[in-house]
Amino acid sequence: DHTHSLDFWSLGVITYEFLTGALPFNDETPEKVFKRILSREIKFPKVGRDEDEMTPEAYDFINKLLTTDPSKRLGYKNINDIKKHPFFADIDWEHIME
Repeated sequence: DHTHSLDFWSLGVITYEFLTGALPFNDETPEKVFKRILSREIKFPKVGRDEDEMTPEAYDFINKLLTTDPSKRLGYKNINDIKKHPFFADIDWEHIME
């Protein structure tokens, strides 16, 4: 079944792409892309606080969204799990539309 958890997978892919400029499962052929998705072969950049590194919060956020088992994916039980993640620590969700 396709649920909102699939949207959270997509959020992980898009966040990875926004932060790195590349797709997390990119490869030469569609078959190789599917193989990388199924084996969860993700090439993360170095994690840290330097300019060319991915922050630990971003890494954890993306990693949890790209969990293969939808029932273990961040946000599966409640959208607030995503909103409360440290990646969004600076977001004031109650006033975001103002």
